[in-house]
Amino acid sequence: MAGVISGQTIRQLPQVGALHRDATAIDLYDTGPIHAFSRLTVQIGLGYVFVAYFTLIANATFQLGNAISLAALAGGIIIGVACFIVPLWGIHGRLTDTKAELVRGVNARAEALQSELYRRVDTSDLAGVADVSDALAGIRATREEIGRLPTWPWPREVLRGFVSAVLLPVVVFLITRTSERSARPPTRSRSASRPA
Repeated sequence: MAGVISGQTIRQLPQVGALHRDATAIDLYDTGPIHAFSRLTVQIGLGYVFVAYFTLIANATFQLGNAISLAALAGGIIIGVACFIVPLWGIHGRLTDTKAELVRGVNARAEALQSELYRRVDTSDLAGVADVSDALAGIRATREEIGRLPTWPWPREVLRGFVSAVLLPVVVFLITRTSERSARPPTRSRSASRPA
């Protein structure tokens, strides 16, 4: 399984980065293309994580007592996390830049409308003030809407699922170890067990 995952990593993930670099039209309102490769990266990333945890479960006694094995398992998990994040990190930067450009455009229009509103009030030209005020309110609503647009290339449920898959086995393992230690009867010293 590790060989298959490695092959997929070498073959597919560089293509994801190349496609994102070549993308010319980025639309923050259309999340379909933005999230298109998130499921691929999560599957490959979880493959590495699964192999690491399966190795630990299948041979836990050896793994827990061997620092080299634990380091190799940690390395597998780190590679899995990297496969999930790195191929899509570049598009995150481009999405952030696109969002900043949209915000600049909205701010410029809001400033122009604000100036027009002040001009009309200062010159007592009150005809059309309501229209300018309505347009300004619409621009402000648009700015808030842009602020809510995502710049991460993963849907929230995919990101939550990946983080849960990585951390849940660790949490379960720690709870199990803690409960095993608390369930053991306390050892009594020999001097305390001798009759007086």
